[in-house]
Amino acid sequence: MAAALLRCAKHRKGVRVLQDCCIAFDHGTDVRPCIALVGKHRRGIIGKRKLHGAPDLAIEILCGGSTPDTLRTKKRIYSELKVQELWVVYPESETVEALAWTEIGYAVAGRYGKSERICSRVLHGSRISLRGIFRE
Repeated sequence: MAAALLRCAKHRKGVRVLQDCCIAFDHGTDVRPCIALVGKHRRGIIGKRKLHGAPDLAIEILCGGSTPDTLRTKKRIYSELKVQELWVVYPESETVEALAWTEIGYAVAGRYGKSERICSRVLHGSRISLRGIFRE
């Protein structure tokens, strides 16, 4: 998924795709998304070891070690930080759920299967193919 975002980011000068980054949260708690995207207008939040503010897009890939509580906690933190989009990748069902931040929390913007293209408002409507994201 990071490779697909990197290809898309090439066409959007200044967009940064970060893997395994840490977001410094005000309460002394750090949260670590699998992948984060920061638009050029917010590049100032990128520090040497951490993001000092919310990324525009956070991607969580649920794997064997992930629990519903972990995802719930991260969603709450991302909502408090006002992360504009959150994608939750479910490898077992080969789906991605896109969530958009609203004033009352996250709303489902779409659910996508492995043969579809996910649309991102953060990437100004760019569509990213999910083919190849999930192993055949």
